[in-house]
Amino acid sequence: MTKSALALKDAVIRGNGENIQSDNSGAIDSSYQFLFGVPECGQRIMIVHIEKLVDFFTVKLPFRDLTDDELSALADSIENIGMQDEPIVRKVPDTDKFEIIAGMHRKKAHELKGLKTLRVKIIEATDDQAVLIATDTNLKRRQNLLPSEKAFAYRLQLKAMRHQGIQDTSVQLEQKPNMTTREKVANIYNVRPSEVQRHVRLTYLIPQFLEAVDNGSVPLIAGNNISYYNELTQEFLYELCLIEKLRPLNIKTTELLKEMCPPPFACKEELGKALLPAATNIKAPKVISFQRSKFKPYLERLPDEEQLEQLFLEFLEARFGTGGIGNTL
Repeated sequence: MTKSALALKDAVIRGNGENIQSDNSGAIDSSYQFLFGVPECGQRIMIVHIEKLVDFFTVKLPFRDLTDDELSALADSIENIGMQDEPIVRKVPDTDKFEIIAGMHRKKAHELKGLKTLRVKIIEATDDQAVLIATDTNLKRRQNLLPSEKAFAYRLQLKAMRHQGIQDTSVQLEQKPNMTTREKVANIYNVRPSEVQRHVRLTYLIPQFLEAVDNGSVPLIAGNNISYYNELTQEFLYELCLIEKLRPLNIKTTELLKEMCPPPFACKEELGKALLPAATNIKAPKVISFQRSKFKPYLERLPDEEQLEQLFLEFLEARFGTGGIGNTL
């Protein structure tokens, strides 16, 4: 074990719930500081027994647990070089326990190494603030998030920000005044508002379609189109396309469905007729064509050519607006 690891372990083992003076490097999580402007005096660094730390329970977070190998690698990293940041916790009222807002895997990594105590950052936070910090930490730190994980995280953030009634974040986030909540969330994560909207729409999919979007068998935009149908219609559609294999559910198919069978409801018979490739009642949609040679340098950089259509659509939305897309969660 390295000297730094031994020093870390000694510091943890000798701790018995005592306060530790904070060094100025332990700034509070960005979402909390930016959105609510909490000064550093509103936090405490403390070493507590792991048994007094409980996982986040305010809402169900949409993120997967680390695999055993990933957790083992994290534990080895903490043992060898220490933690970069302390887990963020808040006091559970009327108990001697703390709810982990950010850092549940760091706690598990310490348990994996047989450590009994953990250095944490204690803050005061409302439920909405805790949700913002918990989702922000995962969105910024975790790689290879599934579309469904981003979808429910964005939705939780939108709900928390709207419920909180944040009005003054334009100054703290250096954003334009009168921005919508969706635009503020998009600005935080450097994405387009339309991307936030598309992901949030996925939360209205039935579980079977959500899994299909996650595993790539249904494109994200196609899933977005399907989300405007009610649950019963989605079940009909899933049975016809992914079980009976009547027709692949790609972007063009779902756009055609919306034209032939407008949401939110369509019976199974209507869907079946619209999905028949040779159906005489289907008016062929207009096709926009481009010279492939002009796009060759970009096509080589895209794993799936359907992404070019998605990028082109995002460009048009950024240029002309999202049109009929609603402002729902």
